[in-house]
Amino acid sequence: GAQKGHLEAVGPLDLMASTEEHPQAEAAPAELDAILEAVRKGDGDSSAVYAQSTCLSAEASRVLGQRLSELLEEPERAGVQKRRRLWRKTGPPAPICHERIEGWLPCMLAAALPRLCGALVKDHRGLCVLPHPHRMEQKILTNGQCHLSISGIVYHTKRACDNCDRPIEDIMWFACAEGCEVDFCARCHTMLQQLFEGRDLDRCFWAESFTLKCAKGAMRAPAEQRQAFIEILAFDWPLQMFQELVRAVADVADAKVVHLQDGADMDVAEDADFWHLVGFLQLLRCANQRPAKETRFGELTPRGPRVPETEFV
Repeated sequence: GAQKGHLEAVGPLDLMASTEEHPQAEAAPAELDAILEAVRKGDGDSSAVYAQSTCLSAEASRVLGQRLSELLEEPERAGVQKRRRLWRKTGPPAPICHERIEGWLPCMLAAALPRLCGALVKDHRGLCVLPHPHRMEQKILTNGQCHLSISGIVYHTKRACDNCDRPIEDIMWFACAEGCEVDFCARCHTMLQQLFEGRDLDRCFWAESFTLKCAKGAMRAPAEQRQAFIEILAFDWPLQMFQELVRAVADVADAKVVHLQDGADMDVAEDADFWHLVGFLQLLRCANQRPAKETRFGELTPRGPRVPETEFV
């Protein structure tokens, strides 16, 4: 039936308004500069980079996350005329993601790992969830059918909740104010509002964006570079770091499942970012199984998988 929504518009972004403004760092600490230099050179010790990153303050960690994301950005080709004239002579600056991934990606991930771990919020089911990027506004069914049941009046909204996957049978629900095909029942909307209250939503969105960029860079690399990257994770990365990376990437993939069609009318098969992420998770699984397939020098038997398969779910 027809429906109207005109009451207060609320959503996770309303909560983000009070948390997204951070004081700008006046000067980057020497540790931050050292981490970025190691990532740029691509020959740093991932363990050392990780140790340095864990010692950063919350603000410095936020700045580091922004700088790392900037290193993954494609150059803006539609810039000012002066930049275009310069590029005719020197060519556009090559982003780090165009270099060999076995050089920069392990250090990049090690530097971001402390901020990635625990960035996403988990619901009562233990599943990671991401806030919808747009406002959610209240909708009320004004012209539609209903019937009586044992539990009360059931309204035919022809909607299903994108969080609990149950039909929305109340007279009121919440829908994306920007037109995305995303609806929440009143119960889930309230639960999500409480879940995201007081959380660093900027960090949530950064974790999703950064992980997707890394996955895209890895999956676009030639097969021999991906194999070299797998070898580094399998034999050079400490177990704790590898386990944290697997959990962080699996959390983003888990949360992305609910948001495959957020903001766009597309088929799941056309969501390249999601499949890059699935492919990246498969690379981590290959790295996990790699020690079980080879006996290293000085070892009598293969080591076996690094972490249980359940870590990838």
